[in-house]
Amino acid sequence: MNLPKFSVENPVLVNMAMIIIIILGVFYTYRIPKESMPQIEWGMFMITVTYPGVAPDEIESLIIKEIEDELSDITDIDYISSIAYEGRAVITLNLTTSADIDKAWADVSRELDKVKNLPEDASEPYMQNISIREMKSVCTIAVEGESYTPDG
Repeated sequence: MNLPKFSVENPVLVNMAMIIIIILGVFYTYRIPKESMPQIEWGMFMITVTYPGVAPDEIESLIIKEIEDELSDITDIDYISSIAYEGRAVITLNLTTSADIDKAWADVSRELDKVKNLPEDASEPYMQNISIREMKSVCTIAVEGESYTPDG
């Protein structure tokens, strides 16, 4: 027997089953725990070092190279990307999908403590774990144009 034929021959049973499914669906919809901004960790760390008044090429050679050399020993890092701005270095570490985030945090912190060749005026490396709560909005829409006035 197929489903359409069974449904036509037993309309009361099918309607009762549908009502029960709808009631249970509404009931469990309100019982599911929800968060507006859940804590989702992506396995990504960001290290920032400031060195005011220094050009990006010097930031790269004096800060980024030193830090990347120390971090290259860590096995849980998938890849490292760095950006040198004027007066600031930003190094992003992306972990492998199988990495334990707490262990990787400890490993990276330990390797950062070994970096001793940074310039005197440079700040200590500041590391943060990137999660969805630190990210900005996914989409920003800006509308621009001349304002309209009905008088002319």
